[in-house]
Amino acid sequence: MDRPGQGIRLGMSAQLSILLHRNQQGIAVPAEALHDDGNGASLVTFRSTPNAPSREVAVSLGRPVLQGVEVEGLEPGCVQLP
Repeated sequence: MDRPGQGIRLGMSAQLSILLHRNQQGIAVPAEALHDDGNGASLVTFRSTPNAPSREVAVSLGRPVLQGVEVEGLEPGCVQLP
């Protein structure tokens, strides 16, 4: 506001961003990268580097986030999308 002490009046508007969750150590993957093993476990097809062989990694699902789904049990690397 240009004049301190003026206060908020009828007709004024504001734009806010509210951060509800933040995890700087979390890893998020696109929801499409997750698949089920048939017994209820969530899996991701993972490569530690683009040239490494792929392997299935079981992950624990966390919160949905803007980038996809937060997961535990995965190290930084590459995930395969269908």
